[in-house]
Amino acid sequence: MQTKWRVKALLTAVSAALTVGAAADALAAKYLPGKQSRETIAARQKWFGLDNVNPRTGQVRTDRVIMSWAGVSTFAAAFNGHVIMLDGYLAYGRNGTWGSNADYISTDYKEYAALNPEMYIFGHGHGDHMGHLPNILEELPSLQMYGMQEHCNDIEARMKPAIVNCTSILPANAPFGAQATLPANLIPGVEMRAVKHPHSAGPTDKVNDPPFSTEQAVVRPCISYSLYPPTGQEPVSFGGPTSGVLSFSWQFKFTGTNFALGWADTNGDISGTRPVAGLGTGAEVPPVYATWPHTNVLFGSIAVSPRRIFNQQITAIEPQLFIPIHHDPCAFDVKREMDNQMDTLPAALRPQMWYISDPGDYHRPIVFDPTSPAWD
Repeated sequence: MQTKWRVKALLTAVSAALTVGAAADALAAKYLPGKQSRETIAARQKWFGLDNVNPRTGQVRTDRVIMSWAGVSTFAAAFNGHVIMLDGYLAYGRNGTWGSNADYISTDYKEYAALNPEMYIFGHGHGDHMGHLPNILEELPSLQMYGMQEHCNDIEARMKPAIVNCTSILPANAPFGAQATLPANLIPGVEMRAVKHPHSAGPTDKVNDPPFSTEQAVVRPCISYSLYPPTGQEPVSFGGPTSGVLSFSWQFKFTGTNFALGWADTNGDISGTRPVAGLGTGAEVPPVYATWPHTNVLFGSIAVSPRRIFNQQITAIEPQLFIPIHHDPCAFDVKREMDNQMDTLPAALRPQMWYISDPGDYHRPIVFDPTSPAWD
């Protein structure tokens, strides 16, 4: 009897092992081939989620779109299993109103670089957007970057005599409304678009058209400064002297689906009422958006500019879901202002809002299924 029990238990264990093995094989089919280092596997599991990263190879599942925030407008993204960097500043190095230590955001540029991305994409070149790019390039010297010619010029000058791998997708001195020229199939299964648009600017009428009270607009006590003060070891933030104000708004459309994601790391006037010498008025941008596929999800900056600029952005892009960025640190109270501003939009234009806030939402994966019927 005891022997029969042991045989039965053994067969049960073998059956369970086969089931687990089959499940693992099925899960592996969702990942791209190739094996990453132990450091990269750990970083990707942390940033993209334990259940979205193959624990043996470090490959990210190919059937999800994942965005993971590092502060301000910087995101690690996984599109169809391909890892890319959107901006390169982590909100612990002192820059303007920001300043804490790496413990506050529980990561640093070395871990960000350990994600081993395929490319880096410029939003614009101020210190709170590309501030840690030189440090990242020390870890990843061959990292492929895509930006305007001015972006490439600045990072090349900063990294001399080292050679950097920056590709210009828009010529120097291009006007507002100019669209980037991107190599075909740069990310397999993703159509990439970018348009040059105005940088944010403070309001001319702070009483009737105030900015959201982000840290840049309203400096106030913040727990990151008192509980996590800088140690003096934080890397110095770098910002391109000529490329800083030159900005892209991006869209990533996933082929074979109705899903498109937008990322705009700054939000400037596109009404045509604030001309910029040599660049245009900003009114050149909305007609470009009108030619793009519909953007379902928009990660959009709410910093510095007056609130009517937010309404302009939503009206021009018409996202289903809006996720505000560039409002940290200590900006949980800005949600009330966002809710109130949403109410000023016509109901037909009013997107859902997912509010992310510092510091709890750093490197917490935001995951989308691009094949979901929600995007129909």
